[in-house]
Amino acid sequence: MSPLIRDARPEEYDSITRLLRDTYGGEGLVGAAYLPRLDDTAARARDAGTEVLVAVDRTDPGDPTDPRDPAARGDPTDPGEPTDPGDPAAGRRPSGTGRLLGTATLALPGAEWNGALSDGEATLRMLSVDPTARRRRVGTALIAECVARARLAGATALGLHTTDAMTAAHRLYTTSGFVRTPEHDTPAHSGGTLRAYRRPLEPWPRIRVAQSGEHTSAGDLTVAAYVGAGLLPADHSYVHQLGDAKRRAAEAELLVAVDRAGALLGTVTYCPPGSTYREIGRDDEGEFRMLAVSPQTHGRGIGEALVRTCLSRARSDGKRGIALSSSTAMHAAHRLYERLGFARDPRRDWTPAPGVSLLAFAREI
Repeated sequence: MSPLIRDARPEEYDSITRLLRDTYGGEGLVGAAYLPRLDDTAARARDAGTEVLVAVDRTDPGDPTDPRDPAARGDPTDPGEPTDPGDPAAGRRPSGTGRLLGTATLALPGAEWNGALSDGEATLRMLSVDPTARRRRVGTALIAECVARARLAGATALGLHTTDAMTAAHRLYTTSGFVRTPEHDTPAHSGGTLRAYRRPLEPWPRIRVAQSGEHTSAGDLTVAAYVGAGLLPADHSYVHQLGDAKRRAAEAELLVAVDRAGALLGTVTYCPPGSTYREIGRDDEGEFRMLAVSPQTHGRGIGEALVRTCLSRARSDGKRGIALSSSTAMHAAHRLYERLGFARDPRRDWTPAPGVSLLAFAREI
């Protein structure tokens, strides 16, 4: 199973530092003078615009022993998944999380930890994968997440520097779309050269809160997406709710994707705490509804950009997860959710009306 990529949590900072120390120092990838910088995990995580990411083994959101579900906890003193003292990763398994498989730091433009040489460029730093997980494409998944987040933030490129000793990483960067830029190489403090790599980024459409004059268009687009795809008949009672974007804007957060000319490409409703539009989200989760993309713009990643914006909103609300409901017929949406790290949570499937079955999806963030 592919790893889950999410933000690091404070209880994981020590484990991240140990992983970085073990891989960078233990494998001789950097000079000794650089090792103390690896200890600044908490400082990186606190820096505005810097995101410390982790790859972890997935936990089942429907597992009744899932420590994230307070109602499903047994003994509150239970430290979580037991670890084998002989397991080399045992010290990297904080209570209540999946096993730590890898980490990376993304520094967006303007962040303290951004070492970019040009405006608008994000920086990838401190990529590390546990040796026991190196055949699971963990590094590839971490890089892909950094690329996606940098694009969503409007970065024009993603750059990095790496030592001569990191030959395996050089191959990974090349296969991940990075290009060597020797003109940006810099001397390493411990001697030798830091090799520069750079990947240009195609920006996603702008995602923002809908303006009052866009409510009708957003409602019409939502109806067209659902009815046009055959998900609902035009005379279904739910169509009126889909079209009532003005109410969603008042009682939730109506987001839209627009192109450079301001044309509407897609929409989604993020349901913050206290919103009447929340359905299945727990107290520690965000939730979103009514994801819709204009039929004329399918295949451009607009749905992904909208979902990722909801993930970002939930993180800004201090949530540790996000949930949603989806009809059984929305197969394309299900594939998108699963690709973005969501898993089915059958315990929260429900029937809001006779003949209507909704499937629950959730993920940690």
